[in-house]
Amino acid sequence: DEPPPRPSRVVAVGPAIDAVVLRCLEKLPERRFASARAFCATFAEALGLRGDGPTSGRVVRARGVAVYVELALGEGADDFDDALTADAGAVLDLAEAALRRDGFALAQATGNAVLGVRLLTGDARGVRGAAVAAANALAATIAARPGADPRVHAGVAVHADEVLIRPGAAQEIAGGALLHTSGWAPSEPRLGVTATAAALEGLADEAPSTR
Repeated sequence: DEPPPRPSRVVAVGPAIDAVVLRCLEKLPERRFASARAFCATFAEALGLRGDGPTSGRVVRARGVAVYVELALGEGADDFDDALTADAGAVLDLAEAALRRDGFALAQATGNAVLGVRLLTGDARGVRGAAVAAANALAATIAARPGADPRVHAGVAVHADEVLIRPGAAQEIAGGALLHTSGWAPSEPRLGVTATAAALEGLADEAPSTR
């Protein structure tokens, strides 16, 4: 019933590798990779391979904005019990549903985090603003969830950067700097919303609502 441990606890690998392995070990099939191709592309990105080989024509570089929700367990969470496990799962389910509703594609989903991405197409400033607003609304909803376990905390972060997509009806997210959350998300989840300068570019009016 407990989430699997991060590989980085026992071997010297980075958070990107952690995310790939933990996603492969998700208990719910819909949270795992949708295809072997999606796994290979994401794993290559985690290894620092930029897709410049013979298959590079399969992906397109674009700009995107991401909302990242990561769980942190507070005092008294050394041992997982039913209440803690249920609330942690409820927060992740809530985050996934909210991000999908707000037009984000789920690029990553692990046992303790969810990453949603929207492409910065058309009115890029409007998309950034909508992402920051969605992050603030999601943080408020998580904080006010009924039956919250005080040991379960969630941080929400927003960032904009390069993303690799596979063109098609679903525009599959294949990788890119935006998915490397270790480079921009807080090393320890913070309560509320953390928005990077890249996420807030041109959004002076949105900055006061983040922290």
